[in-house]
Amino acid sequence: ALLAVVLIIATAGLIYELSLATVASYLLGDTVTQFSLVIGIYLSALGIGAYLSRFFENRVILAFVRIEFATALIGGTSAIGLELCFSFGAPLRVLLLLTVVAIGILVGLELPLLMRILERHMPFRELVARALGFDYAGALIGSVGFSLWLLPTLGLAKTTAVCGLLNAAVGTCSTWLLECSTSQDRRDLVRYRW
Repeated sequence: ALLAVVLIIATAGLIYELSLATVASYLLGDTVTQFSLVIGIYLSALGIGAYLSRFFENRVILAFVRIEFATALIGGTSAIGLELCFSFGAPLRVLLLLTVVAIGILVGLELPLLMRILERHMPFRELVARALGFDYAGALIGSVGFSLWLLPTLGLAKTTAVCGLLNAAVGTCSTWLLECSTSQDRRDLVRYRW
């Protein structure tokens, strides 16, 4: 079940990246430049998130659940939020950059934290192979699903909303799947569930 979580968060993460690049392309033009900038900045933000994960020493499970909910909120509203900002004349390039960095950092935090949670259940060598395998499979599902099914069927705003719901579902399911050691942490998980 936890490896399925890796698959889901990887799929949603890649769809956010493609959605933000598509929004930039639609609203600012110059598709090659927009996709290049968004992908480059997003990958850098993933690295920042992975680096920042080392500072989460205690209550990693609660941090993971909070990050899922934050990703659901920011990622799920990103496309419609940027389109609304553009319609009101806000500085889209700045807002796009901030959104890409925020989502990238959050998504970059997810896998390292989840791997730290999973290392209690399997040897590190096996964990890395499985987690990265599911992560890359999720990227493939996200890229194919975005271009062939989600964008043509749902459109951009609903696509990011669906991914936001996926992250929210992962956060909620994690409150049942993950076991905390202290009673305070267990109470917090129940509170996050609601």
